[in-house]
Amino acid sequence: MASSEGSSQRRVQPRVSKTRCAFVTCGARCEIKGSRDEQGALIYRMPGSPAYRQARADRVFCNTAEAKAAGYREAERS
Repeated sequence: MASSEGSSQRRVQPRVSKTRCAFVTCGARCEIKGSRDEQGALIYRMPGSPAYRQARADRVFCNTAEAKAAGYREAERS
């Protein structure tokens, strides 16, 4: 029964996916695209933002808090 001990203390681990959430507990289809800009900085794009449709997603997030916690910043609007 040692395998069940401490299971409630288990931490949520980030998961990299192009179609699902960055975090296992999200449970929804996530649409915030995370990638690198031309200078290599980590950025995220929201649905409806400029270049969202053309943007390649290296990582997908459920909300901006997850993106920011992972070191991403919002892409500049141009």
